[in-house]
Amino acid sequence: MLEPCSTWQSFVSQCSFTKKMIIQTDLYFLAPPPIQKNNARYMNLEQLIKWAQNMFNYQAKGDFSLIDPTHCIDQLVLSQLQIVGYSLIADDLTKLLDKVYPDKPTLSQALVQTLGQNITQPIQNIIFEHADLGHRAFLDKFGWLNNFENVIDDYSQLMQVIGIAKSCVKKEGLNRQKHQEFKQLTDVTHSVSKSVL
Repeated sequence: MLEPCSTWQSFVSQCSFTKKMIIQTDLYFLAPPPIQKNNARYMNLEQLIKWAQNMFNYQAKGDFSLIDPTHCIDQLVLSQLQIVGYSLIADDLTKLLDKVYPDKPTLSQALVQTLGQNITQPIQNIIFEHADLGHRAFLDKFGWLNNFENVIDDYSQLMQVIGIAKSCVKKEGLNRQKHQEFKQLTDVTHSVSKSVL
């Protein structure tokens, strides 16, 4: 089903590569599930799709403290502030350049001490996002997943339709009355798989 799909093959290849890269690191708790060899390659389609969805959810929460709770104001943070038009704030933050803070609240206190109470939420968000070393480590190893977000949703829908068909056959078997129901399912599956493949 997904074998001729170059997008799926690329996704599986990235999963395999990432798993090898993070073995015996602090990021291993986020590793993809085992990738099956050729004769059992379809056994873990759902596991890979569910893993990717869990990774998107993890990223959306924005808490990367399990990876690395530390934060650092470095040139990357200053550059991001300058790009969005906060050059004066970037200049003020040079006093904090390359200092590592044990967590987000400690960085927040340093920002208030340096910039005062008037620091706005959008500025804080930019700083926190780019100073978060856990977030950087996540993006370094798993940022490639963002390229697959839309197709993972399509694959998930495809797997749901297949699951419904499998369940129906298991419970009720195949008969002539089911023909129309399966026809509708295959029409949906076909339209989803066309958009994926």
